Amino acid sequence: MSQPSVVSMSAISYTPPQAHDPLFSGVSVTFAKGWTAVAGDNGIGKSTLMRLLSGQLQPDSGMISPAPKSMVIAYCPQETDIVPPQLESLMNDWSAFAIEVRQLMDIDEEWLYRYGELSGGEAKRVQLACAISAQPDVLILDEPTNHVDAETKRHIVEALQRYQGIGIVVSHDVDLIEALCTRTVMFERRHISGRNITVVELYRGAYEQAVAQRDANDASRSSALAAARNEVARLQSVRADRMQAIGKVEAAKCRSGSIDPKDHDARNAHKAAKSTSLDKGVQQRYTQLEGRLKAAQSSAEALSEAAKRYDARMEFDGDAVGHGRVLSLDRRTVDNAMTAHGIDNYVVDMGMEGVLGHGVQGGPVGREDMEIQVFVGDHIGISGVNGAGKSTLVQAMVHVLPKDETCLYIEQNTDQQVLQDAIDRLHALDEQQRSRVLSAYARLNADPDRLLAGASPSPGELRKLLLCLGLVGNPRLIIMDEPTNHMDIQSKESLAQALADYPGAVVVISHDDWFLNKVADKRWILRRSE
Repeated sequence: MSQPSVVSMSAISYTPPQAHDPLFSGVSVTFAKGWTAVAGDNGIGKSTLMRLLSGQLQPDSGMISPAPKSMVIAYCPQETDIVPPQLESLMNDWSAFAIEVRQLMDIDEEWLYRYGELSGGEAKRVQLACAISAQPDVLILDEPTNHVDAETKRHIVEALQRYQGIGIVVSHDVDLIEALCTRTVMFERRHISGRNITVVELYRGAYEQAVAQRDANDASRSSALAAARNEVARLQSVRADRMQAIGKVEAAKCRSGSIDPKDHDARNAHKAAKSTSLDKGVQQRYTQLEGRLKAAQSSAEALSEAAKRYDARMEFDGDAVGHGRVLSLDRRTVDNAMTAHGIDNYVVDMGMEGVLGHGVQGGPVGREDMEIQVFVGDHIGISGVNGAGKSTLVQAMVHVLPKDETCLYIEQNTDQQVLQDAIDRLHALDEQQRSRVLSAYARLNADPDRLLAGASPSPGELRKLLLCLGLVGNPRLIIMDEPTNHMDIQSKESLAQALADYPGAVVVISHDDWFLNKVADKRWILRRSE
């Protein structure tokens, strides 16, 4: 069978298990050859739509053409903890194209045989190489640049540009979308007839162009809705005047029976009103007005506007986290941790505080007695290339924490067990604590109502929930490893503000310099020593 040039999804509706309401209804969208971006808020249904398209889920209603079973579809999920199904095929594929993909992704052949030991960025490269080398009809990538550094992202874009089929990338990485995509599908929450709904719109161009088109459409819809509401208000005012006129006529009728036969002026006025059918005319005009008002109300109810966002800042109790040193980490402990993870040479560059590391020849880098210390109020951003030991360093920090120290540590990879534990913890809270958690959750651009209704949170929403649950205990130290992975742009801004405001110590690993600049007042850079 020849490779399809388009895939169409028509009137797709889907309700997740245990959910009362559909995640989305009547969604129609077409994906053509080339790259299309899919963007929108966390938990709005982007990944679910991709699972429907790939045949992993079945819609409640609607049609996908061609049918998923009739196509070769490669799907790369957000998570890297699951071994790619095409891994063994890539191990044994020595075709020119597979070799080129390996080279473009800068993959060490050894990685294919120890996938479970790779860093997040290394695993993501292998995952993508497996999918691309299969040369599928449809290639679906869900957040492909999560976990990766800038150089790796460049390799990924170059490899993806070689793909000639129908490519779909679910991403909040604006740089990736701008470099790769010519169309953008946006999931949008809109408010209509007193409720919020999810709509899916296809725009020409990459992210920035799509946002400009969406904003222009929002402005146009808002103007139309305002005009419709003004017309309803005007007609309601006219109706009130007509009602008053009808009241006067009815009052005149009531008085007509008591007119003195000798009061010729009153009798003549009443006859004049009857001869001009005043009462009949008022009633007729009122009936016509009711029809116009109902039509205007229906018109206004059919118009939608962008749903409002909850963007208030989170509040913290500075006294609850206290003061002083949180942890101290000496060179030997760091060396042992790095060596245990196969990192024989490394450097932690802490700027003005100095450097700490282990050289290629086995000698120390920096002062022999150099220590890593973290105090309440320190906001530290850690960056560096994949495989330099960033996650290993924070794991060593957690390991040396005093037993009485309070720490919230959110790792970069979460699985189904972490999700279930978080849901169980939420329901185990008393009413006051649960309200506090859900309020904080809403401030991070998430929907508490969906969570309470039983909808499974997306990976981005799960990170928000883990943070909000952890804040109940007022930890003196928060550590987050790649917290912006899986998060939409609005959520990144909300999370950055929350972490920047937190009075305790904050340690964040990220490849997102924009995010680190918002959160951190200290920057540590990890690299391999020379």
